[in-house]
Amino acid sequence: MKRSLFILIAIIFSVLGSRAQVVVDARIDSIQILIGNQTQLHLIVMLKKGMKVAFPHYEPLQHLTPGVEVLGHKDDTLAVKGNKDVLRIERHFVLTSFDENLYAIPPLDVKVNGKTYSTKQLALKVITMDVDTLHPENFYPPKDVQNNPFSWDEWMPVFLLLFIVSLLLATSFFLNEKRRSAPKMVEANKPAIKLLPHQWAMQEIDGLKSEASANMLDQKTFYTSLTGILRQYIDQRFGFRAMEMTSCELIEKLRQEERKTMIEDLAELLDTADMVKFAKFTTDESNLHLQSAVDYVEQTKQEGELPHTMDTRHHETVANPVRKKLLMAISTIAIIIMALLGIVAHRLIELL
Repeated sequence: MKRSLFILIAIIFSVLGSRAQVVVDARIDSIQILIGNQTQLHLIVMLKKGMKVAFPHYEPLQHLTPGVEVLGHKDDTLAVKGNKDVLRIERHFVLTSFDENLYAIPPLDVKVNGKTYSTKQLALKVITMDVDTLHPENFYPPKDVQNNPFSWDEWMPVFLLLFIVSLLLATSFFLNEKRRSAPKMVEANKPAIKLLPHQWAMQEIDGLKSEASANMLDQKTFYTSLTGILRQYIDQRFGFRAMEMTSCELIEKLRQEERKTMIEDLAELLDTADMVKFAKFTTDESNLHLQSAVDYVEQTKQEGELPHTMDTRHHETVANPVRKKLLMAISTIAIIIMALLGIVAHRLIELL
């Protein structure tokens, strides 16, 4: 029907030629509707390009004619096939009515380049449903909202997911308690390196010298460390327990063992260290005593493999790797729990 009407309008326009440059028409989708239903009225204008058109305007809910309301409208612009200079412009009105009647829709006026063109008159019949008033028993009031019956098949996945979430929460709580009870820092051993006593002593003295140069040590700490290095060196070098002897006993033992190399310098160093440690004595000869310790080690050292060697295994304080692994496990469980709770929420929305 639409195609035939379009062809007819195109023929009329081509016949009239330049004498009739504008064609205006109107049609309605359905001339009969049920009360409250809707239909569309199409206002069609064919004109040459460059012409200006002004359609009639109706506000929403404004009456096109008493009893017929306009709900809204939209416009379309189409090119006419076979004639590039001609346009087809349409306005579609949405109509409705809530009163049963046969309505006459008056001609609609369209202005093109200031000239008024009128459409033909249309009709719209609005009918209502027949009501059987003789049998009121056939009328039923609206029913209440019905509750869906409970189904274990529908709810079982939700309960299963919640059970899994509970297990994961319990596991996460257990792992967190274990992580909190684990120490934050642990001691890690470096691989042991066997050094000759004089090699170990020189290594430790160099480290002590660096700390003393940076003013990181007070005199008591300095002399305690220095004498401790010398005692361990003598213990490993000569094979007797120098760490358990007093300074006097140590010097006497060295003399008895005929280990008299630099014995006087060593005795002076030990005496000064005892005074600094126990009598709050201060001295400005710490560098001299440090050099004396170096000289003593150099002059008493023995090259080659010895029965006694020093174990330089060092202890380092590092972060506990167990805590890191537990934290990663807890984070993974938390992500899984959030995903499962999202699935449960989505399922509950569907069920409720």
